[in-house]
Amino acid sequence: MLKSAANRADSQRHSMAQRIEQALLEEIGTGDLRPGQRLDEVGLARRFGASRTPVREALSRLAAQGILVQGERRGVFVAEYSREELSQIFEAMHEIEAACARIASQRLTFLSRSEIEAAQAACVAAAEDGDRPR
Repeated sequence: MLKSAANRADSQRHSMAQRIEQALLEEIGTGDLRPGQRLDEVGLARRFGASRTPVREALSRLAAQGILVQGERRGVFVAEYSREELSQIFEAMHEIEAACARIASQRLTFLSRSEIEAAQAACVAAAEDGDRPR
């Protein structure tokens, strides 16, 4: 019983960290959080109604992806990239995505292809019925 409760609490913390991570990504993408802006861990915890643990987890994951920069005792900041660095990042992402698509198409079986086509058709139908992402 205790193990189940501990697993549930761990799962809730991870899902909260994921929600915080997604919200921060969205805010960085829209420009609400600007390059070089310092992120306040305590303020984020208060804002998201969470403890500092899932906030730290979200910040660490974003820092591992290069989206945030963690300074020793200075806090966490939105990463700043030059145009040249951004160009190189997008070029690398393009090559990686192309390689992934090539490998996936080579491994695609008839069954998985039909499943993908069915899922895509369901998405189109949902969009036509007005079911849009939030």
